[in-house]
Amino acid sequence: MCRYTLCLTPEDPRLATSTPATALHSSSGFSLVEVLVAVFVFAIGMLGMGALQLVSKQAGAEASQRTIAAAAAFELLERMRLNSHSLISATSPLATYLTAGADLTASSLTGWTVTNCTTINCTTSELANFDLHRVLGVLNGSPEMRGTTSVGGVVDPTLCVTGPANGESGEYRVTVAWRGKAAMTDAHDGNSCGQGRYGTNDEFRRILVLSTYIAHSHD
Repeated sequence: MCRYTLCLTPEDPRLATSTPATALHSSSGFSLVEVLVAVFVFAIGMLGMGALQLVSKQAGAEASQRTIAAAAAFELLERMRLNSHSLISATSPLATYLTAGADLTASSLTGWTVTNCTTINCTTSELANFDLHRVLGVLNGSPEMRGTTSVGGVVDPTLCVTGPANGESGEYRVTVAWRGKAAMTDAHDGNSCGQGRYGTNDEFRRILVLSTYIAHSHD
């Protein structure tokens, strides 16, 4: 028991060891190395996000081009089917699609004069040429214009129609080729539509093929 002298118990806070001010200062905040590492990691993440966004935009553009090509090919096949049922021609109007649509490109539209079958009655041959011209125009972006420049459609389209000789009943195939954004191995062996137009080894060629059986009404 302490009566006349200062008596400190073990629990007295004055017995606690004090922490030097220098130690407190050294343990707070971030060092320059830590900041640089954090900035580096953040920069790598941002670069990755940028690359991912670029790939996403390319994939979206490719999907949009393929959708346009599929819609155009389907429209042409339906037009061919309707024209094949014409009763005003003893010969198959499908033959015109095969000859006139063997290998059509955007440049084919230049100087190609067709009868406007939406305003007057056309022969089956005139209707076939009108159908091909219309679908090729859609692929080339004619319905979407900015001034005198087409802004829709697919890039550098090629349209090809194949089928039985002389337009007889059988399987008809519509192929649409266009230029893709990224180079890739051309794996479309056996389909010559647009070959030689999309890079040295056709590495930028994209194709879509739709086929269906069409019967000529006079067969």
